[in-house]
Amino acid sequence: MSAGGDLRLPEPARGLWLRTRDAIRTSLDEIGVSEYAIGGGTILAARWKHHRASDDIDLSLPANARLDRLDDRETCGLRKRMEQLGGECDTETHGAVYRIAFGEQGIDLWAHRAEPAGAERRERVEGSEETTLSTVQILWGKLNRGLDGLPRGVYDVATAADVDPEALEVAANAHARRRTERVALHWFATERAIDRQARTRLRGIPADEQAQIGTLGSRASERLLRALYEELVIERHGVRLRMTTRTAAGTRRTRTIDGHEIPAAWERLGLLGHRETRAPMEDIASYAELACRRGGPPELIYREVEGRADAWRTATRVRNLPPGGRT
Repeated sequence: MSAGGDLRLPEPARGLWLRTRDAIRTSLDEIGVSEYAIGGGTILAARWKHHRASDDIDLSLPANARLDRLDDRETCGLRKRMEQLGGECDTETHGAVYRIAFGEQGIDLWAHRAEPAGAERRERVEGSEETTLSTVQILWGKLNRGLDGLPRGVYDVATAADVDPEALEVAANAHARRRTERVALHWFATERAIDRQARTRLRGIPADEQAQIGTLGSRASERLLRALYEELVIERHGVRLRMTTRTAAGTRRTRTIDGHEIPAAWERLGLLGHRETRAPMEDIASYAELACRRGGPPELIYREVEGRADAWRTATRVRNLPPGGRT
């Protein structure tokens, strides 16, 4: 996990978190959950200098967390604590999400595996050391729910293109390309509906942005599509990998990955989610790690152009696709 700065949360989410965080921590400890990560638009707003207001607190818990145990009054005091603080726990059957409502605000506890895995950060949040989801992970989640067309998610993606374009690129390409394209098309097609909802649900945004709400869907759609990789090349040079990307917007980035960092980097950069249907990305990663240990002349490990892989290497030769697409 990488270390970060001291974050001040936006209101009114800030007041909600300061009022409830001790009770939440105690309650999670009672059901054997010692880890959580703060995420959602609240963390984005804190990192991006309060680009919009935020009401809710999103906490990411381990995927195996038993949320139903929070309702067991004999072993967990969550309900009593939240009621004393003015909250109401959702009485519906809990699956992956547990909701605690405070009027129009709320705290959502999510039991899931954050994607891309391993990208969490350690930051001081309101004076306390906390684990937070990375910007890439938060954007990944917003795109995963992108077909809902929630104005705050659409607005966050549009903002990311300006304030953290690299994070948006990784998040967009960590999904299957067709999925990202489908979300972008949906936002473009439902722009009027997004506009209507945004005018009542988006608060605290700059005046110039408020004037452009009517085009939010198409702007976010265009920025998302321009973040997709038009080219992805992974080469081995000695004992390191060099990964070069070029987006539809023409942005080129080159990252150097040490051989021993390959498994973590494949997760962190979303390469396990970004896959052309025929490309066995896990096997490619394994081969790349072994190839870096072996060293030798420069070698092409993987190449993808406009969403189609035309070269890759794995340890099993019958699964290799050399340049030109001939097996």
